[in-house]
Amino acid sequence: MKILVVGSGFKENAIVWKLSQNPGVEQIYCTPGNPGIAKYAQCVDIKDNEIERIAEFAEENKIDLTIATSQIAIFWGIVNHFTEKGLQIFGPTKEAAKLESSKSFLKKFLHKNKIPTCEYHIFSRASQAVEYAKDAKYPLIIKYDTRSEGRGVFLCDNFSQAKVIIEKSFESLCKSLIIEKYEQGKMFSLPIITDGYNAVPLSPCFAYKRALEGNAGVFTSGMGAYAPIPFMDATLEGKIAEKIVFPLIDALIAENLVFSGILSIEMILDEKDNPKVMGVNSTISDMEAMVSLPLLETDLYSILYSTTIGALGDEFETFEIYNNHSVAVVLTSGGYISEPAKGAEILGLDNFEEDEDDLCIFQSDTKKNICAETVVNGTKVIAVASSASTLHRACSNVYDAINEIDFKNKRYRRDIVKNLVKEDYLFM
Repeated sequence: MKILVVGSGFKENAIVWKLSQNPGVEQIYCTPGNPGIAKYAQCVDIKDNEIERIAEFAEENKIDLTIATSQIAIFWGIVNHFTEKGLQIFGPTKEAAKLESSKSFLKKFLHKNKIPTCEYHIFSRASQAVEYAKDAKYPLIIKYDTRSEGRGVFLCDNFSQAKVIIEKSFESLCKSLIIEKYEQGKMFSLPIITDGYNAVPLSPCFAYKRALEGNAGVFTSGMGAYAPIPFMDATLEGKIAEKIVFPLIDALIAENLVFSGILSIEMILDEKDNPKVMGVNSTISDMEAMVSLPLLETDLYSILYSTTIGALGDEFETFEIYNNHSVAVVLTSGGYISEPAKGAEILGLDNFEEDEDDLCIFQSDTKKNICAETVVNGTKVIAVASSASTLHRACSNVYDAINEIDFKNKRYRRDIVKNLVKEDYLFM
């Protein structure tokens, strides 16, 4: 079988790595890929938004299954285009992906269908938002309507902070923004594989979203993560399925937005352990892919293919999950503080040329220079992930490996997992 993966980030690297473990896979291609992905797949220089070129490549190379996890490709309608051409592709349509591409749409959708979410208000004018923020209870959360790096999420401690963010957002031509009530509670995300009618979860995980240690700094797409989460049990799983997952899928069907792919649901538990939706992503996130996929024992290709043809419920009731713990830590250049050192050589990668059962080195913003050296090409550079029998051992493996990798302006959080106390589950 031949597989094409569309994207170039950490999650695509993790997916390609996982697919390569299937001996029945003849060839894996990736567009556009990166040097880390090239270890397992043939990278093809086609950008994520070049939908027609990607489809032509799939036809010419007789690809059995294309996997679209790049948000750019999904939002540009790659699934719609492939489906029109009769090509097998895993991922949601552009319309179904609106759950992620518009936070205001998601909030209205959840409210309309009585799916629990945090209290919110949507504003289309800066003056309205500022007036509301004057009398609001702090802290509060402000979210841009459309997706941006760091997810466009801001935690405001006072009115002065909120006013600045509100005014800047509309100056940047933001059409609307969401002001959300701040809630304390245990946070986690749950990636769900669904064919639009049936749903099976992967391992739930926790991601550290703040840029700096001690949960300070700006919000990012993730600086580290671990799985599984210690407070998940059968009772909570039942609540999530009953109150969130199946109502969400049923509502999508009712509105002719059948979602096939990976629904990544970000949730928070209130004081009574009732889950509320904080956000929904239209594919697996980088953090989830790097800690949940290593724990997946069931063959990933079989899962994705059965989902694509609408047979997930026929093939799987659950997935086999290894009884291990998984940790990932991201190494950035600049780290959302200063500009990345583009072109700087990444040292130490040759220490990890051979695959290890308990350690993975994933790449995102990297490329090869004219000397065939792997160099920095953006902020999110390297992620080190490990699976082990204990969380402590997985964490130690990760930080030991990080010490062997170096590049200019290398930054990372040194507190991922190290102090698992109640505060780690609060808003990060």
